[in-house]
Amino acid sequence: MTKHYSQAAAALKIMLLAFLGLMSLPAPLMAENRHALVIGNSAYQNITVLDNTIADAEAYAETFAELGYQVTSLKDLDRNGMEFALADFLEQIQPGDTAVFVYSGHGWSDGKTNFLLPTDVTLQSTEGRMRSMSIPLQNGVNGIVDQIRQAGAAVQVAIIDACRNNIFGKSGTRSAGMTRGLSIEVAPQGAFLIFSAGAGEQALDGLRTDDSSQTLSVFTRYFLPRLKAGMYLEDAINDTQLETARAALGDRNHKQNPAYYDQINGKFCLSGSCIGNVSLAPPTSCSDVRAVWADVKDAQDASVLAAFKKRYAACDIYANLAQSRIDLLAPPQPISAPPLEDLQTRMSRSAAVRQCDRLGLFPGHPDIAAGLAFGTGPDWADLNGAAAESACGAALKEYPDHPRLSASLGRAYDKQEQYEAAHAAYLIAANQGDLASYNNLGILYEDGEGVSQDYALAMQWYRKAAEQGYAYAQNRLGYMYQNGLGVPESDREAATWFRKAAEQGHAEAQYGLGQMYQKGRGVPESDREAATWYRKAAEQGHTMAQNSLGYMYFMGLGVPQSYMEAAAWYRKAAEQGIADAQYNLGQMYRLGRGVPQSDREAATWYRKAAEQGDAEAQYILGELYDNGRGVPQSDIEAVAWYRKAAEQGHVVAQNNLGYMYRKGRGVPQSDREAVAWYRKAAEQGHADAQTNLGYMYFMGLGVPQSDIEAVAWFRKAAEQENAIGQSNLGEMYRDGRGVPQSDIEAVAWFRKAAEQGNATAQSNLDNM
Repeated sequence: MTKHYSQAAAALKIMLLAFLGLMSLPAPLMAENRHALVIGNSAYQNITVLDNTIADAEAYAETFAELGYQVTSLKDLDRNGMEFALADFLEQIQPGDTAVFVYSGHGWSDGKTNFLLPTDVTLQSTEGRMRSMSIPLQNGVNGIVDQIRQAGAAVQVAIIDACRNNIFGKSGTRSAGMTRGLSIEVAPQGAFLIFSAGAGEQALDGLRTDDSSQTLSVFTRYFLPRLKAGMYLEDAINDTQLETARAALGDRNHKQNPAYYDQINGKFCLSGSCIGNVSLAPPTSCSDVRAVWADVKDAQDASVLAAFKKRYAACDIYANLAQSRIDLLAPPQPISAPPLEDLQTRMSRSAAVRQCDRLGLFPGHPDIAAGLAFGTGPDWADLNGAAAESACGAALKEYPDHPRLSASLGRAYDKQEQYEAAHAAYLIAANQGDLASYNNLGILYEDGEGVSQDYALAMQWYRKAAEQGYAYAQNRLGYMYQNGLGVPESDREAATWFRKAAEQGHAEAQYGLGQMYQKGRGVPESDREAATWYRKAAEQGHTMAQNSLGYMYFMGLGVPQSYMEAAAWYRKAAEQGIADAQYNLGQMYRLGRGVPQSDREAATWYRKAAEQGDAEAQYILGELYDNGRGVPQSDIEAVAWYRKAAEQGHVVAQNNLGYMYRKGRGVPQSDREAVAWYRKAAEQGHADAQTNLGYMYFMGLGVPQSDIEAVAWFRKAAEQENAIGQSNLGEMYRDGRGVPQSDIEAVAWFRKAAEQGNATAQSNLDNM
């Protein structure tokens, strides 16, 4: 891409170069594998488009390829694209490798951390929101440089060209912390950080004298030629500092003083070997020292003066002048300063922080296990969203954007169904490495709350946390694989992730793994293993596991058969409101298994399940009222409960409700209603209902009389071994109604019914 420079549209930029290495090593000890990821962002969707970032990025890509690096070059990436690109890059890195990251595009700083902007960013009114849409360069947790270091690279290099112009408009229109240029990075041991301009300065994108053939910014055009094989980094930046400062001052009296912060032991060579290096710097002659000194003597950055002093060390007078100027710029050093109190100690005295942890913190937050939190927080059911929002909002005023506090605020919004606000708060925390927020963002994307439902994005967030050992996210990954949400369905992967979480004591995952063993999905089928994992979860109070363990004891699957144990585990779950367990405990009382037989107790537990909508419990409760067992006999109550179950498709309840209409019990008598309910059950294959519907057609009750329809329904029931249906079908053959008369067929069907003890069929058979 060709860059056309015009004076009116001259853009400014800041470039940060961070070269991080463990130490300068001789060539034989350097990592053999060298990787470079180069990203150029130009086509911004909602802020100023940048004209020359792609050209700059391509130049860096070409340079590092010439230096022997394996280069991946990408352009115009949105947030997901940048995150995926970095993730792929990290997978290439092996311990001991050299890694380079180059970025050219928009960036900003909050005064503490430098951020890079993806192409889909939109400007936000607060720093917190802006951070949530940006990617941190280095924050000690999950910044780009941090992740490269964590991947095991022995040497890390970052070149960041991240501020082309003022994306925030006029001063005062955004939060005061949002600066146009990038801020100083604190160089850790083994790091070499280079800025193309000093703190508060901006770097020129071009010079007045440039023509259309010039495609590189001022700093880059002087720096790139020095990034050659055999050149030490320190020499390259020293030469570049002086040239850049002179060019900026001479062009428009602009102050651009590149600065660097060197924490590398020894000298670092990009190409791996600098033996026989010949510097590109001109000979250290004093012939031009006066002119150069005139250009740099007012520099506010000591590194520029240091470069001058090094280059003109033989020119004693001017070297001494430079040293004097450096001494003047040095900040005063306190004689003795008391040590700063660490953040944890200060937070421990904050009533607001303690209140936020008590009212809003997720009980499974990693800070609790790490001993960093000041409370365990409420379960979801007990969470008061409004109270937590107030408490955590107050805490964040004292400690802005603290990841745990932001995560708790997101949880408070989440409980109040303010999903967009929850998403924003979770994202702020996630950008600072909060694992619980990774998981919660996954849930929002899985459920489509506050965002468009996106299972693939949900998987990405879950995986970020799961791969760092967060059990809650590992469990969600298992569920997603089990159900094929966002990934191809895989029982093996599901079982793998359930196991990872289960082995950390996660009850839901233990229950899930138990199900996998019971059904033989992704693991060999094993009732013993299923019971083992159900028990682990059940002993932690997991209600579904308690119910499942009760079933295992009831059936003797993987454990010795025991109705008493079954009833005990059913009761634990039933008392916590699990409808299946309430129904099961009702069954135990009705049958007298593991507990004394009691229709009254049975009715009590059936009612609890029925009131939660359990259709089987509703049907049985209807039967108890129908027959006056454990409750006072009541046709009205029987009909009410039959209807609730019938409307959920319960076939026996549908047949019974039809019978109540046929007899006018608990409802006004109605053959039409009886037929309607018989038909619903009959069409689902219920044999008694098929027989009853056949009878209604035979008699013409609620439907037009039809022997053919009667035969059809009697036959459906008879073929299911229904004795009454078989006897009735025999009579239709005997009398030739709806079918051709046939004593042979009649005898055959009478015999089938008689063998089941049907007295009418036996009598008819005797009379044939």
